[in-house]
Amino acid sequence: MKRLVWVLFFLHLLIQPIYALLPSNLELTGTLLIVSSSTAFAFLHLLATRGAKPALILLTLCFFVAGGLEVLSVQTGFPFGVYTYGTQLGFAVLGVPLLVPLCWQMMAHNAATLARLANPRAAVLVASGALVAWDVYLDPQMVRGGYWIWQRTTGAFVYEGIPLENYAGWFLTALIIFGLYWKITKPQPISSLTVFDSLPILSFLWTWFGSGLVNIVWWGQPVVGVAGLICMGLFAFPAMRRMLELRFFEQFKSMRQVFKL
Repeated sequence: MKRLVWVLFFLHLLIQPIYALLPSNLELTGTLLIVSSSTAFAFLHLLATRGAKPALILLTLCFFVAGGLEVLSVQTGFPFGVYTYGTQLGFAVLGVPLLVPLCWQMMAHNAATLARLANPRAAVLVASGALVAWDVYLDPQMVRGGYWIWQRTTGAFVYEGIPLENYAGWFLTALIIFGLYWKITKPQPISSLTVFDSLPILSFLWTWFGSGLVNIVWWGQPVVGVAGLICMGLFAFPAMRRMLELRFFEQFKSMRQVFKL
């Protein structure tokens, strides 16, 4: 299984910069590849490192909690605001494509792993904040692609055409997901870190830096790029500091040890 996780990890990393260069008619294909590879990587990595129960519980929580609140918001405007999904993402239930909850799961494991390393005493809050910080990149990207449309795109408390209540809704949803996840599975703090164990954190760091670069250089969205670098950086820097404290990067002196399966 570890070999497959490594393959999915590198596929996930490779697709992201390629996506930035795709013509508009291939963006949907790129989006589906990112979601599928990232979701499979996160699920199988959690399965390999913590077992079937935590992996299935996190997937289930993302699917029903995030999916349920997405449906609620599409129907009522709470908690994310008033918006509608386009038809590009495929089959939908009550206005929400089934693919959407997987978008929550694909970064939830990364955020949870980072929180266990960077600040285990406040892990639920840190994981929730890290997930919201990621959406500072994600929502403008998806709006740019026409995957969902907001009713209110101008006026006070709007960021790049996205009402700020969306991010409050993300934080509330993440708190519920991670609160239940920690209550049920009781993840332990990370006190030592192998390269394989660190893959979700490295994925988070790659998204943090890569998405900032893409938005600023390729997509001409400097506000999104800078905002994402700052917001995700609030969580990336503490994680990197802990990695240095644990002498994590010394493992790269032996590449054979890094890829030991």
